[in-house]
Amino acid sequence: MKSVNFEKWQGLGNDFIILSTIDFPKEKFSEWSKVLCDRRFGIGGDGLVWIGPSDKADFRMIICNSDGSTASMCGNGLRCAVAYAHTTGKISKSEMTIETDAGIKMGKVHLEGDKITGVTINMGKPIWEPDLIPFASDKVKDLTVEAAGQTFELTTMNTGVPHTVAFMDSLEWDWHKAGEELMTHALFPAQTNVNFIKVVSPEHLLMRVWERGAGPTMACGTGACASAVAAAATGRANRKVTVSLEGGDLVIEWDNNDDIWMTGAAEKSFIGSTELCK
Repeated sequence: MKSVNFEKWQGLGNDFIILSTIDFPKEKFSEWSKVLCDRRFGIGGDGLVWIGPSDKADFRMIICNSDGSTASMCGNGLRCAVAYAHTTGKISKSEMTIETDAGIKMGKVHLEGDKITGVTINMGKPIWEPDLIPFASDKVKDLTVEAAGQTFELTTMNTGVPHTVAFMDSLEWDWHKAGEELMTHALFPAQTNVNFIKVVSPEHLLMRVWERGAGPTMACGTGACASAVAAAATGRANRKVTVSLEGGDLVIEWDNNDDIWMTGAAEKSFIGSTELCK
């Protein structure tokens, strides 16, 4: 049985197990993710991330959710992967490119001496085309939908993965059932991540998230990006906002070139090795 080294990282409480073993068996990744991410019988995490070589970018990132499903992208996971690549010396420069299943992304670590104080990612442009989200309606902004005995106005897009955003007067309610029902709603043929948002001011949003493949999590980077874009696109907020999640704050800017920039923390929790993977 071969021992495999890993590092555990978290971005605002959204936590990931990161592997960079060379002999990466893709056929085992889903199985590994379910076992290793189990919080009682494994290491524990919202997802499993593999870092490897790329012929298109500085490195390749693949991510699998805790339920074994794959994700084309993950904002918090990407920030952690960039910080991991820099601190382990795999990428010595502070700016780097990352190949993901959602395209090539650019990341930059912010340093004070040798300490990483934050990571900025260019998340690319929001995708509004229903077929590409995917979304079974042509109305992507403020569509009225019933779920869990309530009425929601949803704004839907893809920011690397599908997201729908519901603006609420309050987040002090049990939103888990609504999140799960909206995730699997017939409008979303590939399911969706669900973000509940309260607009505090044009520069500040509060957010709670139900993640596809993980359930309720303390933070979601692609969700914060989608929520900031949805708020700006529907006239509820400015194009640069602070998004406050249960795990902390992200600064999101949707620039005039249509690119979304996300800045936030990425911190190493611990390192270890496992003989479970074989």
